[in-house]
Amino acid sequence: MTETCDYCDEGLPKDADGWHLRVDPDDYEPTQRIPCAKPTVLVSESSRELVVPYTGELIALEDPEQCARVLYEIGELEAKIRALRHVLRGVMFEESVRVGSKTLHFPDGVTAKVITPTETSWDHSILAELLGAGLPGDRFEALVTPEQTFKVNGSIVKELEAANPIYAEIIERARTKIPKSPGVTLTKRPRVDYDR
Repeated sequence: MTETCDYCDEGLPKDADGWHLRVDPDDYEPTQRIPCAKPTVLVSESSRELVVPYTGELIALEDPEQCARVLYEIGELEAKIRALRHVLRGVMFEESVRVGSKTLHFPDGVTAKVITPTETSWDHSILAELLGAGLPGDRFEALVTPEQTFKVNGSIVKELEAANPIYAEIIERARTKIPKSPGVTLTKRPRVDYDR
């Protein structure tokens, strides 16, 4: 864990959420919000109090009623953040479709990589045609393992598709890709400050 923060050492001011603010004196670039690298001290060891992030409220750890209320509020906040994250990922997905790229680069140095996962659904009756096409029963049993319904072994699918074009055609007809919620991975390139 980092014990110091270059931005703290530089004297950059912080906003109410504890992020450093870098203001361009010439007003060419928008104000940057940079996370502080110093660990946040939430509990004062001497007083057994906790500072609630983002509200600044001070609560006593000896007061279970206050702790329960804050836990409840955190749960509500987490649900709101999950919903917000879902909406924002949808926006990134729409933008990636619009521009025709799964990697989006933004002027502030943030890069968004859109991931569009799918779930595969299999038609067991079509997969059973593999037996009629000559696939040995023991290979079919290795391919399809019984569960509540059945599960198809993806690595054996690849082997069968590669080994026999008839198997590949049957497997393709049995497979359905079901889109899932898009995911987004964000990275931010460090800003190089040549005046330091």
